[in-house]
Amino acid sequence: MIRLKLILSDGIEGYFCACGPDFQTDFFSLNRSFTVHAVAADGKPVSFFTEEVSGNCQLVRFAAPLPFHELTIHYSGALDGSTGAYPYAREKTSDPCFVLRNETAYYPYPGHLYTPDYYERLLNPLEADRFELEISLLDRRVFCTNLQQIDSGHFTGFDPTVAVGPYRVALLPFGQVYSLTLEQRQLDDIEQILFRTNQYMNRYLPAQIRELQIIQLPAGLGSFVQGSCLFWSTDGQFDPVQLVHEAIHTHWNPRCTPAVQRSRFFDEGITQYFTALVCDQLGLCSLDKFCRQCREEAHRLLLAHLEWRVGISRYPELQAGDLAYSVGPLALMALREAMGNELMEQILRQMLLRFGENGDEQIDFERFRELLRTGLIAAAPPVRFWSDSSFPFKIDAICFTKHTAEACAPSAAPRRRRLHS
Repeated sequence: MIRLKLILSDGIEGYFCACGPDFQTDFFSLNRSFTVHAVAADGKPVSFFTEEVSGNCQLVRFAAPLPFHELTIHYSGALDGSTGAYPYAREKTSDPCFVLRNETAYYPYPGHLYTPDYYERLLNPLEADRFELEISLLDRRVFCTNLQQIDSGHFTGFDPTVAVGPYRVALLPFGQVYSLTLEQRQLDDIEQILFRTNQYMNRYLPAQIRELQIIQLPAGLGSFVQGSCLFWSTDGQFDPVQLVHEAIHTHWNPRCTPAVQRSRFFDEGITQYFTALVCDQLGLCSLDKFCRQCREEAHRLLLAHLEWRVGISRYPELQAGDLAYSVGPLALMALREAMGNELMEQILRQMLLRFGENGDEQIDFERFRELLRTGLIAAAPPVRFWSDSSFPFKIDAICFTKHTAEACAPSAAPRRRRLHS
């Protein structure tokens, strides 16, 4: 169990206490912008020093006999927009609205950040990773979080994310919206888009969007889903396509290990494919336009990163996950055209039933190939998508289908100057 008390204004003061099994490490990681005031092990103050600063983090070493059972840390500071782990995590606590999330390392972590073990604990937390969060806000703004409320100012759950801003709260049939700039007509549109997205996606996996919190974020901070919270960066305008994308994340992604997830195919690639179908059905964006935009984005990224001209399953080793947002849906569209919409729906339905939020297995590329192989052979009549010698299905070569050849093929007139995104 982890207890975290936050006192928020234009800065952060934090009191962190982790209890549980024996601690075997004498260091922790924290955003480099924070100052550590005190560290205690089993209630006894211990000396500490910053051993290393790397990226957005500092590694703080302390002197405590191992093992011990309780680690307490008092720290404070402010985020200046330069210490996020990724380009979109550039929030400043001096801004009227900001968000605290794991990408900004705003609370201590007893270990190294951004390692396979760290991501495994984020995606598949144990009870020892549960937070009890207490928040005090020293001004008239509103805060909201992805954690479950216990009582006023107290919350519990995993991987806490907190947004602070001048929010107006609107109650809608599916839940509530924390709005910064949304007008009533836009709230009405949100209600209809979520309802119709839910209707369409139920053909793949029956689920219901309810008790959802939509939390509007300022432009540029990125959109993401955590449990029943949809953090939605409107980038200065109302984007219904982005809303559909994030709504699909709430129930219709297969589960996978952190190592496989880094390809971004099974979360973002598949979500983009579903988004294209839903938006075409709702009249928000045609399939042709969506695929054209994906080809243009893939072409841009592959010009900027020539080393990314590999199969999707190799994206993790090259940190090419951004490419899955465009090549992923194009690959799936190629499959859909080759085998037909009905068979494609059956295969994706089986994928979500087996590996979705209610399944007990995690998908990977081999299991995805097997789903495709089984679906193609079981079809009546059997679909000969590739020759028998090419099974299992070569997802590693899918980017060379006609749908993505334009994006992935070398330019007719090779350029000497490399473009950067």
